[in-house]
Amino acid sequence: MSFLTTLRFKITLFITTLLLVTATLFTLLTVQTMNRQVMNSLMKRAEALSKSIAAVAPYSILAGDLLAIDNISWRVKEANEDIQYAAVTNSRFEILTHTDMSKIGQVFSRSVADAITETKDGTRIYQIKDEADSFEIQAPMTFNNKQIGNVIIGINRSSLLDARSETLKRIGVGMAVTMLLGLGCILVLSSFITKPIKELSRGVNELKVGRRTKLNIFSHDELGNLTKSFNQMTDLTTRQQERLHSYAQELEDSYVSTVKVLTAAIDARDPYTLGHSTRVAKLAVRIGKAIGFSRQELEDLEIASLFHDVGKLKMPDYILLKNGPLDPEEHRQILAHCEYGAAILGRASSLQKYIPAVRHHHEWFNGEGYPDGLRGDDVPLHAAIIAIADAFDAMTSVRPYKKSFCQDDALQELTRCSGRQFNPWLVEVFQQALASDPVLAEQFSSRG
Repeated sequence: MSFLTTLRFKITLFITTLLLVTATLFTLLTVQTMNRQVMNSLMKRAEALSKSIAAVAPYSILAGDLLAIDNISWRVKEANEDIQYAAVTNSRFEILTHTDMSKIGQVFSRSVADAITETKDGTRIYQIKDEADSFEIQAPMTFNNKQIGNVIIGINRSSLLDARSETLKRIGVGMAVTMLLGLGCILVLSSFITKPIKELSRGVNELKVGRRTKLNIFSHDELGNLTKSFNQMTDLTTRQQERLHSYAQELEDSYVSTVKVLTAAIDARDPYTLGHSTRVAKLAVRIGKAIGFSRQELEDLEIASLFHDVGKLKMPDYILLKNGPLDPEEHRQILAHCEYGAAILGRASSLQKYIPAVRHHHEWFNGEGYPDGLRGDDVPLHAAIIAIADAFDAMTSVRPYKKSFCQDDALQELTRCSGRQFNPWLVEVFQQALASDPVLAEQFSSRG
């Protein structure tokens, strides 16, 4: 047995997968939380800085002291390495001060950006499209409830991302160590679990081939108790199997005898069909042997043949024994004996396997038979065999409405109806089987 198919491997794989999934989910949740914290921290700090400048800048602008505003902007940028620039504009977005002095006097031009959020006081946060890690915070400057300009701060989160990456590396190392320790524990645990299971598997395999051996008990836990119970079960099974074998033989003999008695009762209702089911069974079994049926298949075919007319038990005598032609209603009831037979067998679960043969032994190969109009290979094989045996015995028997055929005429009739009423392959098999069995052929010579 390959290690990949063992229970130990499956237990190890399952728990390892569970650990990996758990670790992955934990890492993803950690990363999401860190990203959220990094962004929140970054935005709040930038927003606070822009609002601080916006709070003091209006007085300097009104006083014409732009140098003071410029000084504040430079101090903010120098104190925060992730600040890329700081600018103050008037209400027309003309730059009054900028940490990049070459831009003073120009109209502020923002790169292509998406607005992320806007606060109640009008502060807006933008994400620069061309630079995924860059953001702009625009805070309005107001004086006497009138906006006189804006404070704009550009910020980059790369430094915070570097810190996050370092933290993730440490988490990864910790998870790897945890996984290795967990894998070692899993291997040890799976060994304790699978050892008694292997012993149980050995016992089951030996039991399948008929050997009875006492299994070793490795522990006194649930698996140990299971092994002990298995030993007790093996002893009990051995004794019961011997008794069951004896009972089964007696039951089988009784069952076959019952079938034969029931068949005789069916045939005895009509003196012209006395022994019909037994003869049909004999012919059908001969065909089955020629095909190469197993012993069990031959037994099933024989019993199905004995049962093939069991539905006639529901036929009233005035129909079954009538010498003259049947009227339409009587004819309909005769045709229904296949369905009646299937219904009778359906009441006993042990007999249900014979239903297809009993229900369909009057189906035709071309689909013109009854009760379901099956055709070709859709007709169950046992039913197709019984159809030939039934027809041959009927043709070579004396009936009140016809004389019997001689054996050659009956075989010619089967050939004539081959491919229309009967399976042509089975007709050929039957003719060859009859020709190779003189004793059987003699038994079915004309009885007229």
